[in-house]
Amino acid sequence: MATDGEIITSFGNATIKLARSLADRKARREHGVFFAEGLEMLERAKAGGYRIRQLFIAENAAFEARVAPLRAWAEASEARVAHVAPPVMAKLSAMSNPPPVAALLEPKPAALPNVTQVTSEDTWVVLEELRDPGNLGTIIRTADAAGARGVILVGDCADPYAPEAVRASTGSVFAVPVATASVEAFAQWAAEWPGLILGSAATGAADYHGAAGRHPVLLLIGSEANGLSARLTGLCHRLARIPMAGTAESLNAAIATALLLYAVRRPFLEKK
Repeated sequence: MATDGEIITSFGNATIKLARSLADRKARREHGVFFAEGLEMLERAKAGGYRIRQLFIAENAAFEARVAPLRAWAEASEARVAHVAPPVMAKLSAMSNPPPVAALLEPKPAALPNVTQVTSEDTWVVLEELRDPGNLGTIIRTADAAGARGVILVGDCADPYAPEAVRASTGSVFAVPVATASVEAFAQWAAEWPGLILGSAATGAADYHGAAGRHPVLLLIGSEANGLSARLTGLCHRLARIPMAGTAESLNAAIATALLLYAVRRPFLEKK
């Protein structure tokens, strides 16, 4: 691996190869890191307490003012720091205009919240079998904006640290706790939930505008293809529908989540 002072100019550099391999979920699991890029993205990771393993600094941005705190963060974490030639940074980046910095970071998975510590204003978004990383990142961003406490992934969901999810979250993945659970583990935990369990379903009896009559709320959203499973539907106290006209069979999962989440969070957002 390269160390500070060395400029990486080769696409065949081992660290560059590692960073590019992290587009694959198996590689992320094997190496215990994921890739993120951009000044604001890494500033949010730093603020969120994420541990950095490798910092890449574009050769032509080494003396930018906003780079210095990121370098200090890397050094405090005993991470490696490498300067990268612009063509190599362009190869690393998924952006049309490559950013001045990128990094390899360690995931920071959250645990299911302690139900005895849930407050009356808490909302958690629960996603079952959501497979699209772009949708997942957008939902994490929306959860952040709406003031949800976190996101729970149930079953075989997309990876919140996939490059597409990280980009779509615009950094909210570093601020919003994301927990994972099997269907059965979630069902056992949800049995102790002190508030409303609200599910999204086309056949729901409640209009989504006023579906959350009490709080705190677990908002359950099913997969893009199949909606909520019978197991999770059975956990719900209430099912909400979003009325639709036209010929569309369903809404995009991220859009549906945003509509429902803002309806649930409206009493608290009106105070802002």
